[in-house]
Amino acid sequence: MRDRYDVVVVGGGPAGSATAMLLAQRGISVLVLERDAFPRYHIGESLTGTAGDFIRANGLVDDMARLDFPVKPGVKVVGKGAKNTFYVPVLRATWQVRRAEFDDLLLQRARGQGAEFVHGSADAVLREGDRVVGVQITSATGEQATVACSILVDASGQSVFLSREGVAGPRRIAAFNRQIALYTQFTGVLADEGEQYNATVIFYRDTYHWAWLIPLSSTLTSIGIVLPTSSYKLRGGTAKAAYAW
Repeated sequence: MRDRYDVVVVGGGPAGSATAMLLAQRGISVLVLERDAFPRYHIGESLTGTAGDFIRANGLVDDMARLDFPVKPGVKVVGKGAKNTFYVPVLRATWQVRRAEFDDLLLQRARGQGAEFVHGSADAVLREGDRVVGVQITSATGEQATVACSILVDASGQSVFLSREGVAGPRRIAAFNRQIALYTQFTGVLADEGEQYNATVIFYRDTYHWAWLIPLSSTLTSIGIVLPTSSYKLRGGTAKAAYAW
């Protein structure tokens, strides 16, 4: 790790790794800082068409096939009581992914393009007046350092690093932020045949109450439910009670 980079990216998930990859391709020095050890489990497994465009543009299609990531044809929405069911095909081919492997794929590709990586956390921004000029970090082994940069990118997701540091605006809590997701993975799940094979299935019940079914490989399926935190607490505050709903 050097003392200075053109860009430091906080967060090594898809947004951070994609940013680092594109910058490194252009000869820009970039450091990626990620607090979690990869590979690590994460949800957000059904990619958009825009993500598919990025995968194709950066030569990752063969990797997607090698990792047995299903091609996603679209999204099927099943209404309450199986009413008002409809299907939306994707306009551009994309994939369903196991995030532990997909995120690691992107991070390793960014490193292969020349981005540097540190397993550690961002502790505080460095300032000169009103300008952010770097970041203070702690590595996974406990070593502390300061790194200067021209641009600091916050790709920390819900950790909202720059917001917590008072650089970005305050985090706004909307209704969809007050939800809880309960999820797991199953084998042997039956799937639709034909053009909807490997599609994401969304089961809608009430406002902010829904569930997903996402095929992750030829044998593995992600299933989860989402409901407001208030509803979760009313149902006993346990996963078993919520699934019974």
